[in-house]
Formats: sequence, structure tokens, C-alpha cells
Amino acid sequence: MDTVTLQVVLDEHGVHDGMDGAFMMLEFADDEDLDLLYVPYVAGALHMEKPEELAAAKLAFSTLLAKR
Repeated sequence: MDTVTLQVVLDEHGVHDGMDGAFMMLEFADDEDLDLLYVPYVAGALHMEKPEELAAAKLAFSTLLAKR
């Protein structure tokens, strides 16, 4: 799908921001829809929308993108 980016970081990159587990940044085209950080775990998932949480996750995602 053109609207989805799947990022896989290889073990050869060593320690990185994604080692704590998977997370997904959901960004929507409609300005009325807030961006969302989605963090799955074994018993459910966290949905985060606070600007500081999104900023930290976007920084981590940018760092991971630089490792590919």
C-alpha cells in the first residue's frame, strides 16, 4: 500500500530506539484527525496522542529510518 511504511532494523545496527518493542506512528491526511502513537503489547495496546509523546516517538522513528 502506498500509505504504509514498514521499517525493519537489522541486528547489525546494534543498540537502537526500537529495541523496547514495536510501535506504530499513525498520521492521517485529515487535519481534524490527530496523529496517534500505537504501542502493542501482549495483553493489549497503548494509544497515545499527547504532543510530547508523539514528538518523542517521531524522533525515535526518524533515528530508526536513518539506520536503514
